[in-house]
Amino acid sequence: MGSNSGVEHMANDQPNPSSTATQDRTHQPGRSGTTPGRGSHAAWVRISTIAAAASVLVSGYIHFYLYFRGGYRSIHPESVFGLTISRSFALNAIAGLIIAEALVLSLRRPALAVPVALATLGFAATTLGAYTVSHTTGLLGFTETRTTAEVIIALVAEVTAIVAALGLVKTMLAPRIKR
Repeated sequence: MGSNSGVEHMANDQPNPSSTATQDRTHQPGRSGTTPGRGSHAAWVRISTIAAAASVLVSGYIHFYLYFRGGYRSIHPESVFGLTISRSFALNAIAGLIIAEALVLSLRRPALAVPVALATLGFAATTLGAYTVSHTTGLLGFTETRTTAEVIIALVAEVTAIVAALGLVKTMLAPRIKR
């Protein structure tokens, strides 16, 4: 009984390979999204970052599309420091791509998350502001007179980018503030 009980005890402590596949994985510590606090924090950061990156990329693409296909490439009524309305569309497209890439990079380099989220806020707020000015009083000698599908998509993308970036900043700074 003495030598068999030790073997039986060891055999009972070993997990059964067929039963581990059916175990509820929500009780395993360290799994993303399962532990209250850290896992949900990481999931929220990931979701906010991807939403912000996708939104900025959509906004940048709309400006790229309008520059190359929408006729905005040839608008040059006024220039300030060499910047025309058409060049601002090209710069917006480039900035959108760079910021979206930086947001995705921040998933691997968390130290970049807050600065890039702030850049996202600046990008989206400036783009919304520029649209508002161009639609009301005019910007660089250009006044937007119509609302197209591209405008609506870009506006939704920019508002989404602002909301996602604000959520990202709040999520990233919350642990620091509580300390």
